[in-house]
Amino acid sequence: MPDWNLALIDVATAWVVVALPCYVQAKLLASGGVYSPEALRALAIDERLSIDPVKHTGVLGTLLVPAATSLAGFSVVAWGKRIESVHLGKFRLATQLWLAPSIVYLLQACLFAAAMALLSRVYLEGAPVAARAGQLCLRLAILNLLPLPLLDSGLSIAAWSRHPLPPRWVLALVSMAALAGLYATGMLRAIDQQVMLAFFMLSRLFI
Repeated sequence: MPDWNLALIDVATAWVVVALPCYVQAKLLASGGVYSPEALRALAIDERLSIDPVKHTGVLGTLLVPAATSLAGFSVVAWGKRIESVHLGKFRLATQLWLAPSIVYLLQACLFAAAMALLSRVYLEGAPVAARAGQLCLRLAILNLLPLPLLDSGLSIAAWSRHPLPPRWVLALVSMAALAGLYATGMLRAIDQQVMLAFFMLSRLFI
């Protein structure tokens, strides 16, 4: 049966962990010298220069998909609200926008590993929550190396491209099809096995 309590934990975790990667990407766009202050306001990039999770909440990627995957017993996947950007055509900035989410998720996984080690000593019930959050961060660190349009790293596609991209709904379908393929082929399960092993080894550093 669906575990609603676990789904609520997963959604809350996703809501928190997607904020920092989105903030870092917004910071890169704001400090990259490609936008005027007026353009930053027009594209709402300046509004995203915050670590407040509310600013980065996307209904689909931060709420619905994490809830649905958790209730179905699948590996939880999440992403933040899309940051609007023009087609920059700048390789260096685009590469930074691609790698930044994975790096930030990896750093957050380290924090959750430390938290799990601490909680296992003072509040045992909280350790599994920290472990699940850390594994989610590691999973997202790996998935964001795939520049799928829906994921946080998808912003790099627009930045790399010098030509207009297909409509957003087409990009969304492509991303959902790719994620469904990862589930159907067992690739995501294989990734999760490595994620659990990696998080266990990471947590050992703090015990």
